[in-house]
Amino acid sequence: MNKPKEVKCKVCGCYFVKTISSMQKVCSPKCAIILSKEQARKKREKQDKQEKSQLKERKKKLLENDRGHWLKALQKEVNKFIRLRDKGQPCIACGAVWKPSFQASHFIPQGRSSFLRFDERNIHSGCIRCNLFVGGGNIHGYRPRLVEKIGEQEVQWLEENQHRIKKWEISELKELIKVYRAKIKELDGSQE
Repeated sequence: MNKPKEVKCKVCGCYFVKTISSMQKVCSPKCAIILSKEQARKKREKQDKQEKSQLKERKKKLLENDRGHWLKALQKEVNKFIRLRDKGQPCIACGAVWKPSFQASHFIPQGRSSFLRFDERNIHSGCIRCNLFVGGGNIHGYRPRLVEKIGEQEVQWLEENQHRIKKWEISELKELIKVYRAKIKELDGSQE
């Protein structure tokens, strides 16, 4: 009579003879419990991974049609461009010497005018103090320096159009993001 074939236990690595069924993978009930827990853990991890992937896909689809998301994305690119464009220039509002911490400061606040939100004539490099902490973005210092920089006629045009409303379409925002990324790339290359 042939000697029964020994197989290696999937958990502890000991050799054993299958006694329960031909599908037996472990040598003892203790190893069976360990294997069962391990398989359940792997199954949970796989499900979690699938759920995360599905959630990520749903978020991506939601963001694709979220105008607010694209407004923020474009504002980020425009601000980066302004900081690069005005690098080395003093604060538009107080004249402080340029620092890497300077921000893109709006003459007409972006909350007041969606029409001028991304207009380069309306956005200039400014120190954090003037942009955030001095009342109204230090408008009293901003205007005279802005007139020097872009001219009285342009400043008046900005002031006359500060209450205009523009509802930006997602397609416009995406296109402008491409435009500003190209401008940033061009400026980044020229400043090296």
